[in-house]
Amino acid sequence: MGWLAWGLHPQRPHMVGTRALIGIKHKNDSLEFHKYNITDATRLGWQLLPIDDLGLDIRTFSFFYLEAISYYMIKATDFLPLGYNSSRTNIVWQIGYATADKESKMNPTSLKNFDCAETIDLNSNQVITYKAHSRRNLRIAQWILIIMGWGTFLPVGVIIASWVVLGLWLGKQSKYYCFRTHGIFGIVIFTFTTIQMFALRLKPKHTDPYRDYWNMYHYFLGYALLTLISINIFKGIAILKPEDTWKWTYIGVLGFLAITALAFEDLKYTPGPNLF
Repeated sequence: MGWLAWGLHPQRPHMVGTRALIGIKHKNDSLEFHKYNITDATRLGWQLLPIDDLGLDIRTFSFFYLEAISYYMIKATDFLPLGYNSSRTNIVWQIGYATADKESKMNPTSLKNFDCAETIDLNSNQVITYKAHSRRNLRIAQWILIIMGWGTFLPVGVIIASWVVLGLWLGKQSKYYCFRTHGIFGIVIFTFTTIQMFALRLKPKHTDPYRDYWNMYHYFLGYALLTLISINIFKGIAILKPEDTWKWTYIGVLGFLAITALAFEDLKYTPGPNLF
């Protein structure tokens, strides 16, 4: 059971606004195919129903299974109407696994499913813009920088501001989709880390009556941030779905830092001169 979609967008390579041809496979292995108009309401979860007129001159349209290669295929003949530029044709495609009668349900939200668009020149049969590869490289760069900057150096007290700026810039490149929890965690981490750094300027003296309360706040927020940073790193790894080597490498780094911290805590409470 599932569905396969292919469509054209008159303005840009983007899901909303696409005139789509969708083939649906039911639980009993029967196939059907219809025309759909993808709108903002579709993205918000409203029911997606077939329509008769897409504003495209579609002469043939079929959906079938190729046994030789075990793939499903949409085949259609379409004559572009006025308003479509044959030298910059925006193609959008997608796949999903949930259906309800003639309705295709929400597609998976992995990063690969957000890269299903390109602009091609039908006159020369050349791909003009296909951003999946460049986006993938940017994501890997962002992922490595965040693991190094936020997940490793920050716990040992080193923050490199230029990486923060780069992370914000990379975030703007994903304006058509977002991973809300991952983004909220990042904002919370950045905000409270900044507060922690400024709090050092307001550190009370040992003789101040509220010094103990300040210590409790500072330590609690610090440990909470370290925990939240680690959780967010793992969320980022889950989004990118890289090889397990990266996840286990970061687990090893966390283990090393934890052992080092425990060793210093043990030294702190060892009888002898109080260095702390």
